[in-house]
Amino acid sequence: MSQVMSVINTHMREFVRVLESAMRGGVSRDDVLKSLDELENRIDDMITSLAPERITDERFAAASTEIKNLSEKFKELRGHVIAGRYSRALSLIPEVHEAIRSVFRVLQLIKAGAPFPIIIQQSPQAPLFPPEVILQTNPDALQVYNIIVRRGEMSLRDLVDEVKMDVSRINSAVRTLQDLGYVRVQLLPDGTPVLRVVR
Repeated sequence: MSQVMSVINTHMREFVRVLESAMRGGVSRDDVLKSLDELENRIDDMITSLAPERITDERFAAASTEIKNLSEKFKELRGHVIAGRYSRALSLIPEVHEAIRSVFRVLQLIKAGAPFPIIIQQSPQAPLFPPEVILQTNPDALQVYNIIVRRGEMSLRDLVDEVKMDVSRINSAVRTLQDLGYVRVQLLPDGTPVLRVVR
């Protein structure tokens, strides 16, 4: 585990401890809010430390989507604390923790220069910015490309089931994507052909 996540996990456990103490009347709401502030400060430190100097629109959208989701979780958590609903705040902790880890994973992938299809699998709600050339060449190819990017890879049979257009249009879209260098066909060890996003 990274040192960044270790620090955040430590602050998360401390926040839970303070929250449980508040449920028993052992600490004030102000103490809980201070602990929550400290946790949020460590998350801001994580985001700052992992933010790359340069980033594409697609990668920015993936990071922004995850950070926005985390911010919404913290807003809800803070609202419960302010209202004194400590047990409800405590029940949100697993969701908040998963949102923190999701931000961490996406930022790590971005910083490491991972291919965008891998990043979008970690942040499937992020909007896609497909290349204009696909849209201009074959609009069906854009739909196919977006589906394959979100899945990372898929068989032609799965694509036909998901896209809901006739096979000749799908084949034309796949050929367009192959010709443009965005998708390639690879064989799995069992001989099944799958479509994989190249870029």
